[in-house]
Amino acid sequence: MAYGGEFGVAVNEGPGWMQFRHTKAKEQLFTPENQKIPATMSASWNACAKKYSEQKCLGTRQLVSSETIKDPNTGKEMVKCTYGTYRWMTYNRTNERIQAFAKGLISMGAKPKENVCIFMNTMADWQVASQACFQSGIVLGTIYATLGDEALAYGFNQTESSTVITEGALLPAIVKIAKDCPHLKNIVYNGEKPNDVEIPEGITLQAFEDVIKTGKASDVTFVEPKPEDIAVIMYTSGSTGLPKGVMLTHHNMVSACIGFKEALPDVVPGEDCFIGFLPLAHIFALCAENFLLNSGCMIGYGGALTLTDNSPKIKAGTKGDISELRPTYLAAVPTIMDRIRQAVTGKVAAGSPLVQKLFNKAFESKKAAFKKGKGTPIWDAIVFNKIKAVLGGRVKEIFSGGAPLAADSQLFINVVFGVPVCQGYGLTETCSSGTIASDKDRDSFGKVGGPLAVVDVKLKDWEEGNYKVADKDDKAIGMPRGEILLSGPCIASGYYKMPEKTAEEFIRDESGQMWFHTGDIGQIHKNGNLQIIDRKKDLVKLQQGEYVSLGKVESMLKAANYIDNMMVYADPFHSYCIAIVTVLPPGIVAFSEKSGIQKEWAELVKDPKVVAEVLASLQKEAKGNKLAKFETPQKLFIEADPWLPESGLVTASLKLQRNNLKKHYEADIAKMLE
Repeated sequence: MAYGGEFGVAVNEGPGWMQFRHTKAKEQLFTPENQKIPATMSASWNACAKKYSEQKCLGTRQLVSSETIKDPNTGKEMVKCTYGTYRWMTYNRTNERIQAFAKGLISMGAKPKENVCIFMNTMADWQVASQACFQSGIVLGTIYATLGDEALAYGFNQTESSTVITEGALLPAIVKIAKDCPHLKNIVYNGEKPNDVEIPEGITLQAFEDVIKTGKASDVTFVEPKPEDIAVIMYTSGSTGLPKGVMLTHHNMVSACIGFKEALPDVVPGEDCFIGFLPLAHIFALCAENFLLNSGCMIGYGGALTLTDNSPKIKAGTKGDISELRPTYLAAVPTIMDRIRQAVTGKVAAGSPLVQKLFNKAFESKKAAFKKGKGTPIWDAIVFNKIKAVLGGRVKEIFSGGAPLAADSQLFINVVFGVPVCQGYGLTETCSSGTIASDKDRDSFGKVGGPLAVVDVKLKDWEEGNYKVADKDDKAIGMPRGEILLSGPCIASGYYKMPEKTAEEFIRDESGQMWFHTGDIGQIHKNGNLQIIDRKKDLVKLQQGEYVSLGKVESMLKAANYIDNMMVYADPFHSYCIAIVTVLPPGIVAFSEKSGIQKEWAELVKDPKVVAEVLASLQKEAKGNKLAKFETPQKLFIEADPWLPESGLVTASLKLQRNNLKKHYEADIAKMLE
């Protein structure tokens, strides 16, 4: 009998490897051809624009007012904003803008199969610009709005883009590097242009709306792209060096949408609504939004700093994006999920002993009921309905991706908000496709689900780490383990202008099938669910020969009290690991008041008592997760300022820029290791 279960099953195996598929795709992976749907992004959009013509499509909030105040915890000046209600464009209206912008780009001199870069924060017109490129056969080069000067210039120059689509607030960043980008001739900007920005000679500046006006007056026509044409060159976040441009075809992207459709709940057009705030330059967000748009789902845009009523940029007493939109679906990276959990537990901890006791009793009762698939209407009425309002009160499902989500955080969100949190696993190189957990699986905590119907998942022995497919026959393990390889119609064609790197990671097997080697280590449970357990690049051998998986330790410890974000560090010359963390001000301030410590924020986080308290919290969390002593941080440095993408220390999706962090904190690391 084949190994596997309801979420995935083994379909082939050989010496040192084992291959798995979705149970509905055992004989043949799903493709646009056998599913009988259009195989280009342009045809997909045209079909949904026609089908859902008068329904709401893209929504945006307008800024009403802003003011600068001092943060009561840190004493730093902060801008607080008030936003209005969502204003919506129908599918028809959105399509009019898309077609006009596409014609406008062609009129400016852009050509099919040539590259145009988009350097822009997530917003409705990001989608308009991307769909316009898909319509006209222009190749879209996506660049994170938070990349530094070197990486930005690298992206512009490697793609040889003559045209860049951006926003007014980011014009200074482009102007700064324009002299180093000889191909750059046209800049299209959305929103307001800063008064003090001077555009270099030889570069034409045009407003987004002016390009649309040009397109509306134009009689330009364009030929629909072919499925094998490149749709997107998606630059990775560059967490380990300069970003790589991943070449994704129209066929790749449509295939990814097929996989999502088969795995996720049916969208109710005109009712279901998604909040878009993750960077659209990240494959997870781009594919999720395209799948939802194709299904008739409304998308309302927000921001990471305006998401909830308590978000940093939202004025007290006014609504954050989620409260105003009240979405039915949302996607988040683990750091955001951890912050939601910390916000809830922080409020509970600040309450009276009676409040804490009531919450803990309610939580344990609902957790037991949740695992049995039962509801708790009384506890919901007394405790949880008020908490659910933080996410708008209508959420049906939360999708988590981009990095591993700790099992404790997943369970907490499941229980407190009463909705399934489904982790997925995919990479830019696989068009965000790999696996996704079922919303019907009550035991998916810490796992990323079974294969999508468009993906082959293979585990291959990794001898150095002692992970083997034969571990399924070891009674102490009982599961096949190894490096994760992915194949299928959603797999990219390689890295742009990087044939050597492509050859290293995209490898054909003896049968000629192309496999992307992820570098991630996984194990597949008997029900077919994949669990990420390690990463080759994150594995560090300590002085005494033990191996520490930095990413695994970080994901387990982020749920500790006080922690906002963290990096674990270890090297071969020491027998222990250390941590550098950023912390949540309310918890630290509450501890300092309780302990009689009166200092300014920058000095407060360096106070020995505060450092000891945060370290103790980390070590308690490590013990609860059964980490070994060598995996548990023994020393700690607290950074006073949060890690934002603009700092270059984290990516736009809040993944650690490990090399940049190590360089930035070189002196602090050396001091801890003395």
